[in-house]
Amino acid sequence: MKIIGKTKDGFILEAHTDELSQLVGWSSTWMQSRNTKLGYGDELFRIGEEIAVHAMYDSLTAMAGLEKKMADARAILNTVAGGLTMVDPIIRGITYLSPLVSRKE
Repeated sequence: MKIIGKTKDGFILEAHTDELSQLVGWSSTWMQSRNTKLGYGDELFRIGEEIAVHAMYDSLTAMAGLEKKMADARAILNTVAGGLTMVDPIIRGITYLSPLVSRKE
């Protein structure tokens, strides 16, 4: 993207269609042809259309903040998995012996 001008409230940008596609979360202009075939319109971007960069930035920032929570959850799950690995032979042993145990009703 290139800044090519300035307005009262911001800037005028020059951007390749692939850059805009990636900015809104699509892989490339291939999505434009796919969306056209699916009936979503002829053009991916139109003059005057707004792209909510601020909302996308907020979402990415929130996801980045989840990285530590995911690492903590992974550590907890690893601990639980380790405990299950130790308990598994005991459970298998009980299951193996269960036919030998008679139940009185």
